[in-house]
Amino acid sequence: MTTQKQVRTNFWGYIKEVAPQYLKEYKTSKRQNQYSADVRILFVDYIDSLHKSGTIKQNLAYKVTL
Repeated sequence: MTTQKQVRTNFWGYIKEVAPQYLKEYKTSKRQNQYSADVRILFVDYIDSLHKSGTIKQNLAYKVTL
C-alpha cells in the first residue's frame, strides 16, 4: 500500500472481518474525530501493525488519517 486511500480501504475491509458492528459508522464524509473512539483505536492499532510488518512505510504511517 502506498496511498492513504488504499490504507483506508483496506482498514474498512479489515473491520468487516474483525469487528463488523463498526461498519455502520463508515461514511466517506466523516472526518477522523467524528468516528467513535473504538474505531479510532482500531485504526491506530491497524496502522501500527502495518508499519511494524513493513507493509507501509514510516512516512505513510505518520500521515494517514481515517
